[in-house]
Amino acid sequence: MQLEHGMDLALRSGMKFLIPILLLSLLGGAQDRTLYRVDRSSVRFISEAPLERITASTDKTTGVLDLDQRTFAVQVP
Repeated sequence: MQLEHGMDLALRSGMKFLIPILLLSLLGGAQDRTLYRVDRSSVRFISEAPLERITASTDKTTGVLDLDQRTFAVQVP
């Protein structure tokens, strides 16, 4: 589906900008915290609209969890 590909491209370009900022904010004050790295996870979403249904999924996401601050960052390739 052409729309799914365009949406996927938009998500990837937006995430490439957002993820480094999130990771820097998480890791900036990490001296006293324990961070957990997530090497395998999956992301799936569905967007229902009157004219179309958009679905996307990947099993190649990675991320960082900070349980003390209750925050996380996920990178979608």
